[in-house]
Amino acid sequence: MNISDALIEERSGRPIVPGRIAITGPDLSAQLLPVPQHDHVLFELDNNSNLRLEVVASFERSKTAFCTISAAAPRLTLGGIGPLVTRLLTTSAQQGRTCTEECISGTVYDENRKPVFSITTFNIRVARASGGFNIRIIGRFADRLLSYPGEPPNIPPAESGFSIEMLIPWATVLIKGYGTGPGWDQQGTVIKAGRRIRDPACLSDLRIERVHAWLYVDGFVALYPRDEFKKDSREGLQQTISLAFGQRQGLQFGANDVPDPLTSGFVKSTARYSSPADRSLSLGLIGREWLERALSIRDKADVTCRGDEIGRVGYYTGYADEPGDPLRSIGQTISAFELRAELTTEGLQLAVRGTLNPYDPQEFEIHKRERGSHLQPDSDFEAMAILPWAALIVRDFRILSRRQHLLKPSS
Repeated sequence: MNISDALIEERSGRPIVPGRIAITGPDLSAQLLPVPQHDHVLFELDNNSNLRLEVVASFERSKTAFCTISAAAPRLTLGGIGPLVTRLLTTSAQQGRTCTEECISGTVYDENRKPVFSITTFNIRVARASGGFNIRIIGRFADRLLSYPGEPPNIPPAESGFSIEMLIPWATVLIKGYGTGPGWDQQGTVIKAGRRIRDPACLSDLRIERVHAWLYVDGFVALYPRDEFKKDSREGLQQTISLAFGQRQGLQFGANDVPDPLTSGFVKSTARYSSPADRSLSLGLIGREWLERALSIRDKADVTCRGDEIGRVGYYTGYADEPGDPLRSIGQTISAFELRAELTTEGLQLAVRGTLNPYDPQEFEIHKRERGSHLQPDSDFEAMAILPWAALIVRDFRILSRRQHLLKPSS
């Protein structure tokens, strides 16, 4: 497995995977829906829960390691099965078993994106393999024709339908965040490398964790007054942090480790979750949905929030007896915060600062009684992260159209 195994369309972030689409039935392929020679398929789980597949006749790699494609008919849209595919991928990844289900509904389109046939019951099979996830889909076209008024009818021949075979490589699974990674023997070895300049538009410069597909980005999480001595020096605060988004709500910054680069192009987490320097910041009311909506028509958006249950800072106490010790961590709730999200030439920059409530008295009383804790609560916090454009592309953020006017034309 290598990060270069992943083929991602730069314009949309859709993965290109090895596979074939075949139209079955008497004379259907030649007369109604010609299928060009191909070895790859464009694979998309869209925001309306549909699975969309297109033939990829040819593609080229750009200097940023993304791809540009030439697509051709047919285009299959299998309605409403996006969540099913995601669930089958997750189940197969977690349990290592083959998953099969039957569904109904769908549409096949011609090269002009016009609907030609509806699709009746089809069968989908997902199997975990050494190279990734094998997906097989077999279906039949319905007798009902989806056509435009005035066009000649094209009734599907009896027993006509389609078959799809494709492989989603492990590198694509991790980059897209479809599931967990493969066995340890496929993930590469650690390489010694110092901090280097990364191209925010380059796919191969992303830092993606080899097992859980966490995204690592440049940023920091600071707590004051404990980090006051670093405040005047941004170099003291700069580090690599993990960044995770909830779809509707939830934004989490994790300052737990600096991951090791691997020969596969992915990274290995070095988190020990035991040092007071290990910390996390969670904002409960801000997620991808708000960011995408707020930045859909502007380059900068601000939000101020004050109240209960709006977020939390957690960190490790340093006096845990063992890995499962319930007293290994402690947290403080957030009383107020200000967040700024801004699109730049590098990507999406997030900056947040706010104030903290003291420890929960009952929780801290246990720490004092059981561990003799002398921890002092912090009063303020600050965090920053830069999500590069390459990450916004591969994780399907709906703000990619904002990129063009921010980037200078190449000379």
